[in-house]
Amino acid sequence: YRWGVTLRGNDTIIGTVGLHRINRDHHFCSIGYEIDEPYWNQGYSTEIVKALTDYGFNISKLHRIEAELISQNTASAHVLQKNGYRYEATRKRRAFFDIDVYSILRHEWEEINKITSH
Repeated sequence: YRWGVTLRGNDTIIGTVGLHRINRDHHFCSIGYEIDEPYWNQGYSTEIVKALTDYGFNISKLHRIEAELISQNTASAHVLQKNGYRYEATRKRRAFFDIDVYSILRHEWEEINKITSH
């Protein structure tokens, strides 16, 4: 699945987001998100990851969601961590870069949202 991201009340696309590499047999996928630079550091990525994760677990009924990012992308790592994702591993020199893998499981997401929804 891939969606365009717009701001409320505005049809201008500021980025794209999606669930990809969906494995229906084992109930997992990867997420991806790209936001145009003028919209960085305004909380949009955090909101987007939260919405994607919620969609993956509650609508698509997944068990695990993971994200891959270039190891030097500390801003994206922070966005994932704010949403409960945990660092798992670094894939060395994958696609000419080191790639960090973060993931979250359904029960972890449910626990986080139970705590923060009170």
